[in-house]
Amino acid sequence: MVDAEPRRDGATRRDVSEHAPVRVIVLATHWLVGDALAAGLRADSSIEVVGTHVDTHAALEAIRSDQPGVVVVNYGGRVPVVRQVLTSIGDESPSSRVVVIAPNPEDAFLAAMIQAGAVAVVTRDEPLTDLVEAIKRVHRGEITYSSASLLSLLMQDRRIADEESRPLVKLAPREIDVLQCITEGLSTKQVSARLGISAHTMRTHVKRILSKLGTHSKVEAVTIGLRLGLTRLPSSSEELGEEEA
Repeated sequence: MVDAEPRRDGATRRDVSEHAPVRVIVLATHWLVGDALAAGLRADSSIEVVGTHVDTHAALEAIRSDQPGVVVVNYGGRVPVVRQVLTSIGDESPSSRVVVIAPNPEDAFLAAMIQAGAVAVVTRDEPLTDLVEAIKRVHRGEITYSSASLLSLLMQDRRIADEESRPLVKLAPREIDVLQCITEGLSTKQVSARLGISAHTMRTHVKRILSKLGTHSKVEAVTIGLRLGLTRLPSSSEELGEEEA
């Protein structure tokens, strides 16, 4: 990325309430792209862009200082470089959720981003409204996918041990139900409606699922559940997260 002085937009750390705007930092390859993204995001009153950067080091300093809810990364560099950027973001602000704008829709690139810590990937041919929706969803703790094929690719990660070497995982029936809903991309409200449980109970189930699967990420929990056969991918006729709220 090009060295340049960061443009800060009155970014100050604040207490975050349920109804407060999502605080976002944008990291882009060029000012023109970064400023355009920031302007588009500011058009939504539920999003507050607190900083726009084209220099990785300056962006990481801002992320460490501001601890934003979401970091949007629009970076067309080589995959190893982008992976390092995402890893550094996670080190500086573990609670920040990363949304990557992909330079192309290839599943291999998308899978690499998810494996590096991105909780959502939006391709460049998608409208701005999709990016806005992805930011809102990941801020609510949900996960998003570009396609079922991305999940399929993640399931085939060769770093995962074969079935005989996997540890025995025992999830309660209701925990499996919750994990299936997460796999389908349902929101907390939608899961609560489908299963007839409160949002608090749903969050408790999620914590237990993550603990039993030995992970801290819903994305990893989903892929582990799929690999173990505990859950299934939505069929081609089903839309992720489109169930009636």
